[in-house]
Parts: sequence; structure tokens; C-alpha cells
Amino acid sequence: MRLAGKVALVTGAGRSGELMGVGAAIAARLAAEGARVALLDLSAARAQATAEAIGAAGGSAYVITADVTRHAACVAAVAACTERFGGVDVLVNNAALYADPSMAGDEAAARRLVDVNVFGTMNMTEAAHPAIAARGGGAIVNIGSITGLRGYHGPVYSASKGAVFAYTRTMAHQLGRAGIRVNAVAPGHIVAPQSAKADAAARRLLDAANLLGTGGSAADIADAALFLASNEARWITGVVLPVDGGLTATTPSGMAGPMFDAMRD
Repeated sequence: MRLAGKVALVTGAGRSGELMGVGAAIAARLAAEGARVALLDLSAARAQATAEAIGAAGGSAYVITADVTRHAACVAAVAACTERFGGVDVLVNNAALYADPSMAGDEAAARRLVDVNVFGTMNMTEAAHPAIAARGGGAIVNIGSITGLRGYHGPVYSASKGAVFAYTRTMAHQLGRAGIRVNAVAPGHIVAPQSAKADAAARRLLDAANLLGTGGSAADIADAALFLASNEARWITGVVLPVDGGLTATTPSGMAGPMFDAMRD
């Protein structure tokens, strides 16, 4: 019970279907460790699905519907969490759009993606950090992507996640003296609702590209978020933690052999 007595607010915490996404997996993991969890999502139905799963496991969850691109909505969400649970100790900024728009092809979609991924993270952090400080400090965990660390397809998405990492380091500097640690997780090629439709051959290739040669899941990201939110990480701030099977620790040429083997299978 590493988070017993703590209150966590997780954005993008909804789920649909049997396969949990990262936000739902994080919320369930924090609840299993004793946190009371506020589930913020644009969809009340998706958030309620996560709340029911947490409740069935004996945890405590509360649904908040809000659009993280609206600063006033984020302030109201923090107020609702505080009214329900007495405050906020942990904020997990997970809400994000996963897409590949271009400015030339669909400027509105590209701007919406940046609005959610970057400004949504900023809005929630600015809304929540006074409440976290009022409780004597705590943790903010931002969920990014390895696309923010490496050159990758999807330039708008990659740029948004790189911005999240820059913001993470800056806010670690800004909030450290308030007792608030700010870190980020960079997921690799995990099996999640966005990627579950990849065929078996594509999945083998993705798995072969990392040093462990195995697939990751939303549960792996949830474990990392739990660690960074807990007192076990009390002296860690300003860190971007890749959870990627070692993918970003090597190069394409370094993994050429295993990848060719995977393509032959």
C-alpha cells in the first residue's frame, strides 16, 4: 500500500473495451496501492468503466468529466477532487491524442493534438500544483512517448511529446522548493488500444527492435508511474524515464539481426 492515504488525479483515465489503455491502467494501479483516485476524462462513460473496475477490486474512485484544453475546466476539476477527497497529492498527466496529422493536410487536427498533449498538460499542472503544495508536496507524473526522444514518423505528435519532456524539466525546477517532484515516463512500443490492431508480423518486428525482445503493456507504464508517484522516488525529479525494453538505448543497426530474424519468422 505505497500510496495509502494519498489522493491521485489521473487524466485520460477512461477505458472502452477489455484492453486497458495507459490512463486506466495507471489509475487502477494507484488505487490498488491505496490511493483514492479521481478519474478525469472527456467521456463520463469511459471514466465510469474504469471506476467500476477499480471499485470491483476494492478501490476508491471518483469520476470527473473535463476538457483539459480549457484551463477553467482544469481548475474546476481540481476543486472537485479536493471537495471529494480533501486534496491532491499526485497528478498524472496522461490525457493525449494519438494521431498523425500534418499542418498542410489538416491544420485544425494538428493544432487540436498540440492543444491536448501540450497545453492540456500545462493546464492541469498549473491548476493542481497549488493543491499539491497545500498538502506538503507530492508528485506530478507526465506521460510522454519515446517519439519525443527520437526522430520518428508523426512530426506533430513527436513534437508534442518532446514539448512535454521540456515542460517536465522546467516544472521540476519551478516546483522543487514546494516539495513537488515532476517526472515523466516515455512509453515504448506497448500493446494498448491504439496499437492493438497491429498484425502479428508487425508486432514481432516491434518486439524484436528492443533489447529484451519482448512486448510491453500498459501495466508496465503503470508500474513506472506508481514508482515515480511513490515515496520510493522521493529524491528523483526532472527525469524522463523510458519504459521501452531498451529501445532508446540502442540503434537500428544494433538490432538489425533480431529484426531480420523476426521478418523471416
